[in-house]
Amino acid sequence: MRSFKSKVTVLADIGRRMHSGTDDEWKAKCNAMKELKGLLVEYDMQCNKSSESATTSSSNIETVFAQDNLQHLVLPFRTTVRCVAVEKFGNLRSTVIKDACDTFALLIKTLGPAKCKILVRDVFPTLLEARGSSNKVNTQAIHDCIHGIIKSTPSRHVLLPVLQALSSSKNREVRESCVQFVHTTLCTWSTSQVEQYRPQVQSALAAALSDASAKTRETARECYWKFTSIWPDETAKLDALLSDGVKKHLKRPLKESDVETPATKRRHLATITNTVSNGPTSTAAKSLKFGDHDENTPLKLRTPAGSRLQNRKSGIVPPKETPRSQLKAPTAGIATPSRRPGCPTPARKSLIPSTPASSAIHRSQESSRTKIPTPSALASAKKTRIPTSRHGVMKMHDEQIESLARMQEELNLVKAQNRELESKLSRQKELDEESRVELIQSQTTLRAEICELKKCLQHQAEKSAISEEMLQMSQEDGNSEKMRLQSSTSRTQDINIELEFKLKEKEDQLLQVHSKHDHALQKLYTQIEEVDSELSKSRTQVSELQHKLSDSESKFTDAKAEAGDQVTALVQEKASLEQRVAAQERQLVELREQQESTVAALEAQKSTLEEQ
Repeated sequence: MRSFKSKVTVLADIGRRMHSGTDDEWKAKCNAMKELKGLLVEYDMQCNKSSESATTSSSNIETVFAQDNLQHLVLPFRTTVRCVAVEKFGNLRSTVIKDACDTFALLIKTLGPAKCKILVRDVFPTLLEARGSSNKVNTQAIHDCIHGIIKSTPSRHVLLPVLQALSSSKNREVRESCVQFVHTTLCTWSTSQVEQYRPQVQSALAAALSDASAKTRETARECYWKFTSIWPDETAKLDALLSDGVKKHLKRPLKESDVETPATKRRHLATITNTVSNGPTSTAAKSLKFGDHDENTPLKLRTPAGSRLQNRKSGIVPPKETPRSQLKAPTAGIATPSRRPGCPTPARKSLIPSTPASSAIHRSQESSRTKIPTPSALASAKKTRIPTSRHGVMKMHDEQIESLARMQEELNLVKAQNRELESKLSRQKELDEESRVELIQSQTTLRAEICELKKCLQHQAEKSAISEEMLQMSQEDGNSEKMRLQSSTSRTQDINIELEFKLKEKEDQLLQVHSKHDHALQKLYTQIEEVDSELSKSRTQVSELQHKLSDSESKFTDAKAEAGDQVTALVQEKASLEQRVAAQERQLVELREQQESTVAALEAQKSTLEEQ
């Protein structure tokens, strides 16, 4: 009986040590949490063994971590974390809070969301409330604990409090942490697990994107892009909740990702001009002309007007710039110099940014770099060679005449098509004039309708402003009511937990009373057995006395005839024996009455204990 009680109530004992006692006894609390960590490690090893052997093991450690036993840990964890929320730092050490956070995160991760549903529901809101305290050491431990719980426990008891705190909390650090938790949720949870909470996530992100904290807004933008990648069809609904300024900030990263910033361009141009001014210009110009420059020789983007005259005098011809229509849009990144075929790849990239001028230079280098003609170029050269024989010249002349005839036919067709197009254009002009008149009439009617619609819109805007004010008032009232309900529910939960804790203590007391009752019953049973043995002894004595009496009566009858004096003696002996028998019978009656009274008293005690 004691072994079963120790297996079942081990978590109750750990919770009692964590919760009871003064705050100065922090070592006892830490030892209790270390014992709980040891049990969790043993449970994890047992689960791994059972999964490897593919058998279901019903060991004692699994009965310890049943859902009924886990309720003993709710109140200790809540009281420990609540000391951080109310900032009782002088009474509770940070080591206790760190151990409590680590133990709680390990408990949730090891047992899983199915077993820890009640534990997460009752303790997680208190963790979020304690995240807003001013002690950085304790709040960092709580932040890491919440982050681990969100990764390992996809549950509505985790996500909904985070979204509510992100929308309604007045603490900046709480909002920053909640946005990080939402980003972790979108990255780690599956789409099906977050799908049912999508409207709440939308409203929370809309509030976070316009938050006063810059860190919150930055993380909220990452959440926005993650949300749009998961649900691209819901982007329009989310954008409808945002203001114009927020939308501009969201579009800015897309533009900056394609185009380099002015600061980076200035840095690249500074490095280029410095290296060009230090090195010789003739080698760079030759490399631009012939395309066989070295890796370490920097390329020049644009030459100023004065340097062109110097290049002309020195005999260096700069590359021609291609028109802007032929240039491609600059791409983000750093342009790498092309290499000759057969040469190894360069070890590092060039420092020249990708600009229109640099891309034009790159094209001119590629066009002038290949000196060996390709097979396709040789084939085209063979086709366009001028024949030397007379037969070839005549054949070429006939082909040219045929091509001219074909071109003449094509010109005639084009002229006929032009005539048809001119007739169609004249008809279209007539139709356009008629349509213009109709358009002018429709424009006048539309303008009148637009004026009426503007008036209606102004009236509706006034109504919407009034309704928005009413909605804000109702939302504020609703938030206050929600806060009251949350406080009342937390109080009722605390009261329920305390009552459950007291009930468990009463059950332990009942178990002790039952054990005492069993011990008392055993004693009474031994006493009854002793009384029964005494009764059996007295009965044997009575039977012996009866045998003696019968013997004496027979002797009396035999001796009556022989001696008259002995008759009186025998009569006296008979009377004495009868008196002794009567006394024994009285003792038997008294013993039976005592036995009945003891049995009735035992039954009354048993009934009272059962009623308790």
